[in-house]
Amino acid sequence: MKKTIASFFAGIVLASIVFAVTSITTFRIERNDWLEILLAYNIQTTTDLWEKRYAVRVTVFDDTNEIVATITTANSEEELTTTQANNLKSQIESIIDVALEHRDWQNDYTAQISIF
Repeated sequence: MKKTIASFFAGIVLASIVFAVTSITTFRIERNDWLEILLAYNIQTTTDLWEKRYAVRVTVFDDTNEIVATITTANSEEELTTTQANNLKSQIESIIDVALEHRDWQNDYTAQISIF
């Protein structure tokens, strides 16, 4: 019985310590994480206004500071022609460039856009 009570109190003390440490720790979003969210939002907001629906995935790699934007037509949409893909690519490049220039980060990142 004494071991059970001691184990119970040890568990409470350990849980309290873990809670205290995790509540003190603050989460700071990194610049690349923030940029990834911003670019995905900007691209998705823009493409939502267009006739075709697109699926957007943006990834910013920490080690190379490379932005990879992958755009594809959403379910049940026709595949893009070469001309449409080139137009879409140039528009996505301009959205990324504007976001980087607005924050003076254009020299820090390189962008690669893939259209499927």
